[in-house]
Amino acid sequence: MLKGVFPGGRLGIFAACGLLYAGLSTVIIATVALADIRTPVWPADAVIVALLANRTAGDRIAGLAGALVGWFLFASFSGGEPSFLLSFFFVTGLMMGIGLMMIDLVRTWAERSRNEGVFEVAAGLAATFIPPLVCLVVVLSLRATGFLSSLPMPIDVWWAGATSGFAIFLPSLLYLQRDAGRLGERPAWLTGGLFALMVALFSAGALAATSTLPEPVVFFAVPLLLASFVLRPVDMAILSGAVWFVTMMANYGKADALQLPVLMPLGVSVGTLLPIATCVLLERLRQRERDLAESENLFRRSMDDASIGVTIIDADCLYRKVNAAFCAMTGYSEAELIGRSFKDITYEEDRDRLDSFCEGISEGRIRSLKAEKRYVRKSGEVFWVEVSIIVFTDPATGRPDRLITQVEDIDLKKRTLEAIAESESRWAFALENGQQGVWDVDKPAGRLYTSPTWKRMLGYEPDDVSIDGGDAWLQLMHPDDRDAFLLVNDAHERGETEWLEAEFRLRHKDGHWVWILDRGKTIARDEEGRPLRIIGTHTDISRNKAAEREIQLLEERVRLAVEAGGIGLWSIDLATGAATWNGETFGQMTGDGAGQRSLEWLRFVHPEDRPALSDMLHQAAVDPEARVNTTCRLLSPTRGVVHIRVLADRVTLSNGDRLLLGTAWDISEQVSSAQALRDEKERLKTTLHAISDGVIATDADGRVALINPAARRMTGFSEADACGRPIEEVFQAVHDDSGLPATSCVRQVLETGAPVERVGTQVIDVRGRDVHYIREAAAPVAAAGADGRAGAVLVFQDVSAERAMQRSLAHAATHDDLTGLANRRHFETRIQSMIAAARQDGSRHGLLFVDLDRFKIVNDTAGHLAGDALLQEVARTMRAIVPISDCLARLGGDEFAVLIENCDRQFAAFVGEKLIGAIEAIRFTWEGKVYEIGASAGVSQVDVTTASAEAVLAEADVACYAAKAAGRGRVSVFLQETGEAQRHMSDFRMAARIRETIENDRFVLYAQEIRSIAAPEATSRSLELLIRMLDENGGLSTPDSFIPAAERFELMGAIDRWVLAKVIGDFGPSIMTVPDLGVAVNLSANSLNDPTLWRYLADLFKASPLSPSRLTLEITETAVINSFEVARDFIRAARGIGCRVSLDDFGSGLSSFTYLKSFDVDAIKIDGSFVHNMAGSAYDRTVVRAINEIGCELGVDVIAERIEDEATLRELAALGVRYGQGYFFSRPRDFSAVLGDYGAMSADDVAEPLRA
Repeated sequence: MLKGVFPGGRLGIFAACGLLYAGLSTVIIATVALADIRTPVWPADAVIVALLANRTAGDRIAGLAGALVGWFLFASFSGGEPSFLLSFFFVTGLMMGIGLMMIDLVRTWAERSRNEGVFEVAAGLAATFIPPLVCLVVVLSLRATGFLSSLPMPIDVWWAGATSGFAIFLPSLLYLQRDAGRLGERPAWLTGGLFALMVALFSAGALAATSTLPEPVVFFAVPLLLASFVLRPVDMAILSGAVWFVTMMANYGKADALQLPVLMPLGVSVGTLLPIATCVLLERLRQRERDLAESENLFRRSMDDASIGVTIIDADCLYRKVNAAFCAMTGYSEAELIGRSFKDITYEEDRDRLDSFCEGISEGRIRSLKAEKRYVRKSGEVFWVEVSIIVFTDPATGRPDRLITQVEDIDLKKRTLEAIAESESRWAFALENGQQGVWDVDKPAGRLYTSPTWKRMLGYEPDDVSIDGGDAWLQLMHPDDRDAFLLVNDAHERGETEWLEAEFRLRHKDGHWVWILDRGKTIARDEEGRPLRIIGTHTDISRNKAAEREIQLLEERVRLAVEAGGIGLWSIDLATGAATWNGETFGQMTGDGAGQRSLEWLRFVHPEDRPALSDMLHQAAVDPEARVNTTCRLLSPTRGVVHIRVLADRVTLSNGDRLLLGTAWDISEQVSSAQALRDEKERLKTTLHAISDGVIATDADGRVALINPAARRMTGFSEADACGRPIEEVFQAVHDDSGLPATSCVRQVLETGAPVERVGTQVIDVRGRDVHYIREAAAPVAAAGADGRAGAVLVFQDVSAERAMQRSLAHAATHDDLTGLANRRHFETRIQSMIAAARQDGSRHGLLFVDLDRFKIVNDTAGHLAGDALLQEVARTMRAIVPISDCLARLGGDEFAVLIENCDRQFAAFVGEKLIGAIEAIRFTWEGKVYEIGASAGVSQVDVTTASAEAVLAEADVACYAAKAAGRGRVSVFLQETGEAQRHMSDFRMAARIRETIENDRFVLYAQEIRSIAAPEATSRSLELLIRMLDENGGLSTPDSFIPAAERFELMGAIDRWVLAKVIGDFGPSIMTVPDLGVAVNLSANSLNDPTLWRYLADLFKASPLSPSRLTLEITETAVINSFEVARDFIRAARGIGCRVSLDDFGSGLSSFTYLKSFDVDAIKIDGSFVHNMAGSAYDRTVVRAINEIGCELGVDVIAERIEDEATLRELAALGVRYGQGYFFSRPRDFSAVLGDYGAMSADDVAEPLRA
């Protein structure tokens, strides 16, 4: 109410209460001053409390604060003392706060006890006495402490005035505030004039009673109480207020001698309060009666006028009242229904539910119910109704008293829904059976509805909402189908098509794709033609698509089969006689396609075959069981005679047409093949009779079916005797080492189905005269059937001669051809066996290394034949001394060795001395000349400490070398602690390191540039590759440290091959990336004499992109001089595969120029010994000039080596030498790093290459 008067929220409430309190205070104080009232009545507090009674806590605080501030301002402007202001400020605020608290407590009690009708009375009584009493106690307590000692008036005066204000004004104000809209009605006889007369009479009576009686309250309290029974509360408040005012004014008007008692206003207030309270209570009772009558009237009208059935049923389920609508619904009259149970008109099948319903009502479990059930009309017709039931209980007992039901006839609705449900069921069944899912797109809302069938189609549950988004299709659609669908969909949304039709794939929940036929239609568009709603169906056509694919695949297979197999498809319409051939097959068979649309094609059939084919066609046309299956010949103008097979059946199509449907294919090739097969069989028969290998064929049971002459010869069986016998009786192989029977290869093949090969067996013919060593092989013969085998074929070859050769080769592999002694390989194997024995049992064995002295003289003087004869003589001499149990071997050349079992070094040395003596005693005569030779021997020991055969041989070799160094013709024993042994062993260890380095790929290639003398600063396109050996610690060894050992142990060839494989295989691709880059590789004399080098190089170049022209092979002049013919062949072969050849260290030989003229080389390198000092040596300069001039004359690149200073460079430039290399230009660097530098250079930074 305050907010409506003063807008602005709590600030408005604050201002309103402040102004109101100040205004009331002004009126009260003015009245007290005017009438000289000793005990004033103070209504301002009651007014503020009534106004704030229904406000929130925040509003109350704002209102109380405003009221107190209003009082404070008023009193301040009125000249009040500060002590009075503060005291009244405190007491007034406390009383109003307690009054609001009491109103809240009374309201809570009234709402909980449902006695809201007595709220104003109870609140007035509580607020009349409790706040003043509480405040009185507080004030007295505080005054006793001296806090309120300055209170400007007596406590009894203040308390009486405040209590009177609450008692007189608060109940009426609360009532007016609560029921301002309904003040009630005066009795008809009580007019306004009569009420005014009543007020006047009551006022006069109160004035008279006050003037004459000592207790006037008793006089006017009873009439007021009687008046409260007929007056409205507002009229009663006016009447009581008038009586109270007259009484108080009459007392105030008395002489000063007669002072008004302090408690007089309180008594008058209480006297007027009781009639007001009585009037309020009576008005509440009258209002309840009016409301009840109105409610009953409204219910009666609603029930009578309701369009649905309404009934009242008692606790026994009997009708007590029914309306007209219910009677019309059931066909019964009201009299027929009253007193009757509602079960009587309930359909029999629904009555069981009524029993449980009645039980629930009686137990208090059911307070209301809404259900559908069936009633039976008086005519017997059953109809559906919807019943809503409300249960009312007796307030006194709490038990059900009556039921009010609302009954609505829903029979039409129910039957319509059932029809719709049935229709929907048929529709859903049709969609489900047809694998059709329904979709409904609401375009403006962006919603997509999909039916349960649609979701199940894609593997989702019906309640799965994860795919209900508007763009669910596009998310599930196959990427390959999306663009085509969008084109069709956009066209439909633009209105270009009536129906939306498309086929695409959607992803199933488990990941596979489902083919969908989409068919939909827009059913609503907006004003601009944009679709609002589109409904359609999705049909799972995956099976159709699979069938289409199978049909397409089948058609394609048939097409390919027809095309590939040359099969012609033809048909004859038996009604019209029209014949049809497919494609070009007819023309391909006959060479003429003119007759492929009629029976004229029969004219191409060979005259000898035509009658039989015509009869078969006629028979098939009239006899459904007949079939055409024959072969015939066609006469082709271009091909001559063509053999075909014809196959046909009579078929009846679905439209009743009868056709003769057939195929024909060219079998000319098969006919030719069959003839060729017959010819081949004849040739095979001839071959089997002619070959020397034995051949035996068996059936699936292993019985001989065929045996060729060679097999008959080796087994001794004739064909008649062998055929039908088990294979074991005809052919029985035995192991040649044990003589025991071997398992039959034929039986193994028949059991396993896998071919079998075996060697090392022999077969003896039945006569037992001849033994044949054989190699046998058996294989299954494939055939159609359960196991796929028709038998087996055994082929065995007489390898007796081959076996003798193998034995001879095996002996040759372990023995020296010349002497018949064991060779080096066999000897090393025996050493390994002795090493193993020594490690097992601790035994010791002696190794004797024997090297002939002066043998080279005999070989060079008398020739190789004499040398071979001498070696044979030495072998016989040594064999006569060495026991047969010990191993005597020729290791190579003039080197022999003896392995003596179970002996120490001393015994081995003794044997060595005997051998040396015997060899020295030989007097070898050749062509009339007598030659004498000698021998030196070295002894080493095989024991548990021996590392390997190579190691112990090396020790014996070292000891033999020491014997030769000591004067020859003696025996030297290897002792680890001697310095000589150490010196010779170092070479051996180096050889071992070289082998290990090769095996572990620890050589490193370095490169040194060959630069142009004219442009020494430019990077060269030509490199010489050098080798370094990487040790286990990462250090590099130069060639000087390992080449001597490599040469002595013949390892240079292996090093050369490592270098070639590395350059061509590993670095070949990188070299080819640098334009015109050439590399030179040094080869040893070992490679010069290696005839297998060129095949090795050819294989390397075949597997590498490196061009042979990029590779230069360098050989030393010394190697050329020592092996002139070999060198010439080497150069010729190198140039033959495209490589360049360079002569290294040229000029060191005595006849360099003579050799140069004889060899076709590409470059020569001037020996560094001439170049190094040429600046200070005229001789060296002359040699260099001569070599350069001759090289230039021959068109050969000349390269100067060991250029180490600028003076040498100037001299070379002056002589016209074009190329050079040396430390002055560059030191050797890692080849990989050099190639990396080339990759970072431009073409302008690189000098010209050597001439190709």
